[in-house]
Amino acid sequence: MNIFHPNEMTLCDQATLKREGISDFQLMWRAGEAAYEKLIRQQLVNKLDSIGVIAGLGNNGGDGVVIASALQKNGYDVTLYLVGPSHKRSSALKEAIDVFKAYEKPIEVNDEPTMKTMKSAFQNHSIFIDALFGIGLSKPLKGIFELCVSMLNTSNKPIVAVDIPSGLNADNGLAFGPTIKARDTLIIQNYKTGNLLNDAADHHGQCHLVDAGILPIETTPKKQLLDNTFTIPPRRNNTHKYDYGSLLIFGGAHSMEGAPILSATAAMRSGAGLVSIAFDKTADLHKSIPLEIMSTRFSDTSQLDDLLARKTAIIFGVGLGKESPEYIDVLRQLIASKIPLLIDADGLSYLKPLLAESLDFSNIVITPHIGEMARLLDTKSHLIKNSPLQHIKQLSEKGLTVLLKGPTTLIGDTQTIYFSNTPNPGLAKAGSGDVLSGLIAAFMKSHSPLEAAKRGVILQAKSATICKAQYGESAFLPSDIIKHLPDVIKMLQ
Repeated sequence: MNIFHPNEMTLCDQATLKREGISDFQLMWRAGEAAYEKLIRQQLVNKLDSIGVIAGLGNNGGDGVVIASALQKNGYDVTLYLVGPSHKRSSALKEAIDVFKAYEKPIEVNDEPTMKTMKSAFQNHSIFIDALFGIGLSKPLKGIFELCVSMLNTSNKPIVAVDIPSGLNADNGLAFGPTIKARDTLIIQNYKTGNLLNDAADHHGQCHLVDAGILPIETTPKKQLLDNTFTIPPRRNNTHKYDYGSLLIFGGAHSMEGAPILSATAAMRSGAGLVSIAFDKTADLHKSIPLEIMSTRFSDTSQLDDLLARKTAIIFGVGLGKESPEYIDVLRQLIASKIPLLIDADGLSYLKPLLAESLDFSNIVITPHIGEMARLLDTKSHLIKNSPLQHIKQLSEKGLTVLLKGPTTLIGDTQTIYFSNTPNPGLAKAGSGDVLSGLIAAFMKSHSPLEAAKRGVILQAKSATICKAQYGESAFLPSDIIKHLPDVIKMLQ
């Protein structure tokens, strides 16, 4: 399923207008009627509801007016509120208002004093449709619009947003300030980037895609919703452990020995045949290590040839610490080995000086969170949040496969960026990233870096969903994700 930046979605609209020879108003009317059909089909409103439709100044407001017209025509109790100065309304919106006036007179709300008088009227409604602002919003709401959003949110009535909850930045999903908290969102034709990133999941509620017949355009890289499943084939009987990969993990400095153990256990649960940990020389190896996992203490590069023998994948950096500059040369040699490599956590600090060198990064997956990506690129975290796709592109152009962790995890190379839309705040806990590294590395013997990253994300998301249902989103541990992996894998086989 394709995802578009708002600017790209505007080009989709224009391509549709040109190819079909229709007007902006006709396309808006089609989108609004499709949204109405979805509203009814999903039973988001019923004939007992008193519905308040809140329409702004642009074509998103027009979608709301069309929805109000369809509701009115089909016998629903609906009141249309037109918010903002009338002279700023789009021409397509004005046409839609003229159609609605054939049924009923809308309520004009042109200033803050008038909006304040709407408080008691708002309380008479049982549900609202938010069509205040769509994907064109580029700054925080102020004045009458800010007041309107605040009144809607404090009404304690369910809200259905059209395309995107008003107040969200449609580019990146960041809440500018007061932002609609919707129970449901009717997304017109395609997810926009702002429907998925950053604060989006806290405001959208349940998302419903509305097919308005808008034509797609080609983009590079493509942006797609991650298909949240894949098939794990049964194993042949006539196999041995090396058929399923031999994984080596560099990590586990003093006080962080648990990180590579989590990665190793996750990898074995995901099907890896052998897993070995090369602990940092400062590690306390009296810590409990599962019996199935081999381990040694890594001191210097003279050990590398023996350690890398027959290895099919490497994890570098989990719990490694940032205080050992000799690991820069270790990582350089690991990259030169051409063995598929995942670099996570502290390992990204050792990668940073190597990005300027002419190295082949094509076999490498990196898995930063926002802060780690900011440090890797010498920028600020808020700039990564503002434009995550641009920064993924900057790194993927070096040959890296980039997995940017967040409420919607992004996985991309130069050709495609996948959005994993499975937010789970229970994953915001130390060790979740170590588990993910192990899950990805388990697939790196037999799959491309991009495909391995996708599969690892899917496995973690599915297992974490089970954990959230069983323990609640605050209580489950990264080790619980590992514990429930067999349930997920059995479902995928």
